[in-house]
Amino acid sequence: TMHVKSVESTEVDFFVFDLEGTLMVHYRMNEGDHKRINGLEKGTYTYQVFKKDEMSESGKIIIK
Repeated sequence: TMHVKSVESTEVDFFVFDLEGTLMVHYRMNEGDHKRINGLEKGTYTYQVFKKDEMSESGKIIIK
């Protein structure tokens, strides 16, 4: 289980992809929203956060 919390003052889209580029998770989040990500199998994933149409953050998630 992984927890994601938005601290942005505007709405953001949070995406998680597997390494093949398949969308695994998408949340549209407002300030203070808290989401729990369950069900991802062991492996490496990437995440991207978009404010409107611009990527504001990205990185890797490793599930062991």
